[in-house]
Amino acid sequence: MINKISVEDKMSELLRNEISLEQFENWLSSASWSMHIDSAPEAIDLVSSIHHILSERDDRVIDEAGLLNELRSLRSSVTYASVLVGEPTIPYFVDRWSARPSFPVLSSAQA
Repeated sequence: MINKISVEDKMSELLRNEISLEQFENWLSSASWSMHIDSAPEAIDLVSSIHHILSERDDRVIDEAGLLNELRSLRSSVTYASVLVGEPTIPYFVDRWSARPSFPVLSSAQA
């Protein structure tokens, strides 16, 4: 099973040069081996898009710089973070385009 967050985390490691493209491809190949059996549709869609980009690189449609740009565009538009406001830690979302935090609305059952 593979999930979208783990794929995005590995993509981020690649884009920050913490792992090589070869390491990313090896991880992706191993982690997504049977993804169609037990993974969420959004994870399958993301991995399928990455496989498409990798095949474009293999076919010399794009170079490595183009591949990295394409991977950057695949990342989610929402970054997850936590803020410690007294007790407990409250999750919030940061729109990566505007960098403005927006707090989720909690029902009285969740609070």
